[in-house]
Amino acid sequence: MEQSAPRPASLGTAGIGSAGEELVAQDLRRNGYTVLAHNYTKPYGEIDVIARRDNMLIFVEVKTRTKNYFDPAELITPAKQKRILAAATSYIFENNYDTMACRFDIALISWHATSLPSRTCTMLLVAIRTEGVL
Repeated sequence: MEQSAPRPASLGTAGIGSAGEELVAQDLRRNGYTVLAHNYTKPYGEIDVIARRDNMLIFVEVKTRTKNYFDPAELITPAKQKRILAAATSYIFENNYDTMACRFDIALISWHATSLPSRTCTMLLVAIRTEGVL
């Protein structure tokens, strides 16, 4: 997916992250999902985007970078996985979604400074395994 965008330097780090999260939310909506929450935060964890389609909840961790290189080890550590799962569990029970299936994805946003004004998004589906966790 490619869209026009402001220059990364004009947004700062937090602005780039927020812009990446919004890009993912827009893409999910275009693909038939309902976005339920952005930046759902608990003291023990945070989820960037929560969406739903049919009987499936999707929890998305968004990683936005202005460089082309994504180190897989940096994407989501075991500790980060635990925090996401803890926050997802809270969201599920607070909203009575405990009978729904869940999927945990990572969205990689590459904001190419050399090819502005374009951004690309790659979704890694089922990026976090939850067997025996939820």
